Amino acid sequence: MNKINNDVLLERINNLIETNKTEHEAILAQTTKTNGRVNNLESWQNRIIGGMVIVDVIVLPLVLWWITTK
Repeated sequence: MNKINNDVLLERINNLIETNKTEHEAILAQTTKTNGRVNNLESWQNRIIGGMVIVDVIVLPLVLWWITTK
């Protein structure tokens, strides 16, 4: 049975670290690209929610008042 010596272990760890750095950079780039799209979608969501609040607080009571006074 072959024994793994320290040089082999060190080489494997170094290769693992280099692979991890490369993959980490790719993941970071993709996250940065995706984050802009998510922020854009959240902006639209906030606009829709704000519009619904305005309708519920201002428009709906006026419409109900107008209907009941006729």
